[in-house]
Amino acid sequence: MFGRLTPVVKNLLILNVIISIANYIFGNQINDLFGLPVVSSDYFMPYQLFTYMWLHSGLMHILFNMIGLIVFGPVLENLWGPKRFLIFYFVVGIGAGVFFGVADYLEKNPAIEAAEIYADNQDPEAYYTYIVKYMPEYLKADYLDLAYGTYENYRQNPDNELWKAKALENVLGIKESIMRSKMVGASGAIYGLLMAFGMLFPNMQLMLLFPPIPIKAKYLVMILAGFAIYSEFGRNGGNVAHLAHLGGMVIAFIMMKVWNQQRNNYY
Repeated sequence: MFGRLTPVVKNLLILNVIISIANYIFGNQINDLFGLPVVSSDYFMPYQLFTYMWLHSGLMHILFNMIGLIVFGPVLENLWGPKRFLIFYFVVGIGAGVFFGVADYLEKNPAIEAAEIYADNQDPEAYYTYIVKYMPEYLKADYLDLAYGTYENYRQNPDNELWKAKALENVLGIKESIMRSKMVGASGAIYGLLMAFGMLFPNMQLMLLFPPIPIKAKYLVMILAGFAIYSEFGRNGGNVAHLAHLGGMVIAFIMMKVWNQQRNNYY
């Protein structure tokens, strides 16, 4: 497998692995600095639309992304050449970040604004409404019961400064958690490679890892795109940034259509 790696794919693979190892050594600090947060947060910087795609959240995350790079990347690099392949990879990756960033903003910014409104208009029912509506799923297992406990005490003692301060602390903590949450991974770029591969070689048979069965490239693209849409809008996808996956496919589709119209200028 590694014997057929093309130069750009090989370098991308090496850099992704090195950065992941460095992030592990430094206790996730690299992901904290260069991952992609909600664009309305105090932690957003424009360069994160590029840097997020070099980062990963764990071994399985980088493993599956790099397998996708190894499987689809060399074929496309050999077909297009190193320069065009690298342009495609970066444009699709950044485009996926923008795609995700817009959707992420629309989803999370109301919670950020609502926390600021609550800080100026505190009362038990407003606090209850905020935690029910805006507490992220990943916080509920550890903090939902505590937040409800604070509400019960605050409701029974609305003039108590201790419970008022505790409620405000909880609301601002949720806001801070939302602002600090980061999207990382090369998945958007990898899904873009898959889309390009499926458009160029729709009937090529690919062997899935799980389960180990053959499938045509065009059907794999359809299945993964459908899964990304269902998982995101059905909220069955855990903490996976499915909109970045879908965004990578959309940007790749657009680029392929544009390039097809300029066929005489390349190959």
